[in-house]
Amino acid sequence: MAEIISMSLGKDLLEQVNKMENEFEFSGRSETIRAALNLLVDEYKNKAELTGFSDAVIFVTHRDKPEEISKIRHEFNSLIRTQIHNHLSNGKCLEMFVINGQSQEIKKMLKKFQKNKKIEYAKLLIP
Repeated sequence: MAEIISMSLGKDLLEQVNKMENEFEFSGRSETIRAALNLLVDEYKNKAELTGFSDAVIFVTHRDKPEEISKIRHEFNSLIRTQIHNHLSNGKCLEMFVINGQSQEIKKMLKKFQKNKKIEYAKLLIP
């Protein structure tokens, strides 16, 4: 049996939920939010299951804050095999880091990017 929860969403977030509901043809807001939560849970599981020596890719977006990227990059330089920087059309920058090393270090690097308020988005991909 499913539990019913109630939650508050800001206007902007609710508008995004409504757009996704329509675009992806979900049956309602609840289905849209469940799908989003399932993606978050999957991402958490993938990160939690990451152990030992691993290959991974970290994607980072920011609004031209190279000093923030540089600080973290230098801290985890031993993990980085390739870094690609790209200017996007919306005024943001995309960084792609191809990395390999101990999983705990990869997780630390990801967390540094995710906690930095000047970095908009950081995502781990495990091939």
